[in-house]
Amino acid sequence: MATLSDTQALYGLFADATPVSIAGTNKRRIGRTGQRVAFTGADILYRIKVTATAANDQVTINGTSGAVTQNVGTPNVTRWTGNIADLAAKDFEGDAIPTAARHFGMLIEADAANDKYISVSQSQSWAPVFSQIHAGFSCLYVAPPAGYAGSVPSNATLQFENDAAAVGDSFTFTFCGKSS
Repeated sequence: MATLSDTQALYGLFADATPVSIAGTNKRRIGRTGQRVAFTGADILYRIKVTATAANDQVTINGTSGAVTQNVGTPNVTRWTGNIADLAAKDFEGDAIPTAARHFGMLIEADAANDKYISVSQSQSWAPVFSQIHAGFSCLYVAPPAGYAGSVPSNATLQFENDAAAVGDSFTFTFCGKSS
């Protein structure tokens, strides 16, 4: 298994606003500038791409093991180039993913060419739920630097819209965590 280093999440959303009134001339920064959250000791990082083969396809990604279950339909699951239909919990080298005890973050990216939305539910109340992630949108969940060590890591269930136009839509799921 590979060794991870410099594991981090970066996020921010801001702009400089310049007043148009005579009374104000100074720019003001609005929003959150780029933030860096470093995750010391991270030893789990994997990325999965799921592509719908039928309307309403659904998968659950196990938050503890990284294994994928096809709940509805048989969507394609790709863990790395050339590795298609592998539901086992494997990293990019084909090694077993350690059991996660701590979550650092997850990133869900809907492909820009998608025709329909993807919904996300979680097995734990502290994890994010998204009713509709549309084409080109990304949703990032970042824990504090120490990570989240809840009673049980959350399982993420992702479902493609129940519409024939969802066939061929895809999303990418990236997870970062720690085994102890």
